[in-house]
Parts: sequence; C-alpha cells; structure tokens
Amino acid sequence: MEKVYHRDDFAVTIRLRAIDREGNTVDVGVPPFDWGARLFTPGSPRFVAISQKDGVAQGWTPADDGGIRVHLDRHGLWPGRLMAEFAFALPGEGYPDGSQ
Repeated sequence: MEKVYHRDDFAVTIRLRAIDREGNTVDVGVPPFDWGARLFTPGSPRFVAISQKDGVAQGWTPADDGGIRVHLDRHGLWPGRLMAEFAFALPGEGYPDGSQ
C-alpha cells in the first residue's frame, strides 16, 4: 500500500482477480462486458466514477499489465483507504434486458 497526501493528484491501477476451481487467485483482466465502478474513501461524500459501455472506457485507460488505470485529478476525496465498488452487467439470456 502506498500513502498519498489526500489533496494530491495520483494514479492507481486496479487488477480484478478471481478464484479458479483449484482455489488459486488469478488475474482476470478487464471484463469484456459492460460494467461500472465508483472509487471512494470511507466517509467521503465524493467519489470517482469509471465504466465501460459497449467496449468504450470512461474515466480510465488500459494498463500495460491488463489492469484498469485511473488518474485521479482534483478528486476531492477525503483521507482514508481508497475503495472500489463494481457493478457488472453480466450477459444473461433469461433476463428481459439481456443482462443480469
């Protein structure tokens, strides 16, 4: 973990991971379907939104290692641990809108 002064601009790379059938942690890269996330610090009323819609990145760029690179510029987040909350639009044929 790297400490950053809460008023400074900074960049962070998010690596999404999953557990495989053998119980190993594996990097999954950027999901190929639509998703959204908000980056925040506990107690802060502000957050930074990122997403991918129809394959177009919003608020982030692909990192060289397959992660999600976010540049937080004038973010206004309060001091504290940076957290991320993701919502995935998983393809699902049984749902009226086509995603779960």
